[in-house]
Amino acid sequence: MYLGDLAEDQFLYFTFTTRNSSGVPTTLSGTPVLSVYKDNNTTQSTAGITLTADFDSVTGLNHVAIDLSADAFYETGADYSVVITTGTVDSASVVGETVATFSIENRFEEVTLSAKTHTGATVPTVTDVTNQVEADVTAVSGDSTAADNLELDYDGTGYDKSNSTIGTTTNNTDMRGTDGAALAANYNATRAGYLDNLDGHTAQTGDTYALASGATGFTAIDTVVDAIKAVTDNLPNSGALTSISTDITSILADTNELQSDDIPSLISALNDITVSDILTASLTVAIAADGATPTLQQAIVELLQFLTDFTISGTTYTSKARDGSTTLGTYTLDDATTPTGITRG
Repeated sequence: MYLGDLAEDQFLYFTFTTRNSSGVPTTLSGTPVLSVYKDNNTTQSTAGITLTADFDSVTGLNHVAIDLSADAFYETGADYSVVITTGTVDSASVVGETVATFSIENRFEEVTLSAKTHTGATVPTVTDVTNQVEADVTAVSGDSTAADNLELDYDGTGYDKSNSTIGTTTNNTDMRGTDGAALAANYNATRAGYLDNLDGHTAQTGDTYALASGATGFTAIDTVVDAIKAVTDNLPNSGALTSISTDITSILADTNELQSDDIPSLISALNDITVSDILTASLTVAIAADGATPTLQQAIVELLQFLTDFTISGTTYTSKARDGSTTLGTYTLDDATTPTGITRG
């Protein structure tokens, strides 16, 4: 199967089918390997080859991907053969089977270009594709003067139009007008007067400044600014700031009191608890519910009463409260005669 004349370094994909002796598509087994041979060289390469047997879960369908940029082994101007070098089909070896061939830029068609005569121009025969194609243009659209102008304009001396009879922007006065005309049209006595009238203020001194005669808008702005300044100058003595200052003073007094009185006294009270207070306090006679996690006090009471105050009847073990009669907890022995275990409940 010839895959074509490929471009250098391209990615190649193709499939092939393996069959058993009866012609039925069969899985390519035995850890199959594909190798590529170049021209008549006996050196083989596995560079860039990915083989997938039973592609897309189709029995006997094998998918191949070859990255021709993976190794310098793949070069232009050569033919290649893809061959199974390891593998079996239905327990029979298929080593040596050629599954595909291709070439890399090794096929071409020689093209000869003969001279063709057009209106006023001849294209000479091209004998080498690297040669320059030249043409002697004697007329452009039947106009020999236009052809002469182009030759003068692009004569290879820098293309600066110095030899051209085609006008440049420096003498095409009908397009933009003369320099003197541009000045006369745009700069006149009226516009010059605008520049003379730009001087309209004197240097600022302090918070006031002199304005140009008739600039009433600036006078109004100055009045507003002065009014704002008068208000801001009095802010430190305003009633609102005085109230805020009073509140801050009150807050500071409260925090000082907390530091010197309340918090230290509370901490001192906590520090008055002694070990004696804890050890001599009477315990509440109660135990945790069956299955619940007891407190330290409940655990001590349950253990004490279980060991010192109880009755046994059959397989029932009953612990009593401190009065010796009130039931505190009930337990069950695993045997009434020779118990080896006990459970709560």
